[in-house]
Amino acid sequence: ITLAADSMAIGNTVTSAGNVTLKQKTATTTIAVNDGTGSLSLTDAELDYISTSGTLTIGDSSSGNIYIASSGTLTQSKAVTFTTGGTIYVDGSLTIGGNLTFSNATVLAADVVIDTSSTNSNINFVTTVASSAAATRNLTLTAGSGDVTFAGYAGLPGGFSLHTFSNASETDGAYPYYTSLILSGSTLYGMTKYGGSSDYGMVFS
Repeated sequence: ITLAADSMAIGNTVTSAGNVTLKQKTATTTIAVNDGTGSLSLTDAELDYISTSGTLTIGDSSSGNIYIASSGTLTQSKAVTFTTGGTIYVDGSLTIGGNLTFSNATVLAADVVIDTSSTNSNINFVTTVASSAAATRNLTLTAGSGDVTFAGYAGLPGGFSLHTFSNASETDGAYPYYTSLILSGSTLYGMTKYGGSSDYGMVFS
């Protein structure tokens, strides 16, 4: 099911055995997901009406920026993917009962806690994740036995502290400052492309 409009008011159950996509009708329209910024507003309560055994995707490649969770924790019991032609701004916490994917460059506009541990689901950053401006942000990720994957550089320009991870998976990078994650035994390493003992540039505790 795909619902496309520049304004939505969801007040009854939308059920699909497959995937559900909510997106704008007009290209570059910004989207607010439980957030006060954005033209197409989708509240946490409205998204609760979406019942799917697949993935709830918010936005598409022609969406404007997506703004998430400045109005409170986004809590959903299903897999969620954010997709945009712009940038994803996260300004609060997310508790998700399924795989969570950020398909585009993601900016932390505040300290952020993301938790998918109730279903041991994966957290995926498909491209980059960084803090806003020169601010330092804390990013806490809890996935239970799920995987946490950074497929682009992490931490620029402002940098952030990396706290809680489970089963972080290795990816390759293209920059000297690139950070990917490897879980070796009980130790989580940040691997840099061109440095560190045995290619391990950082150890997170």
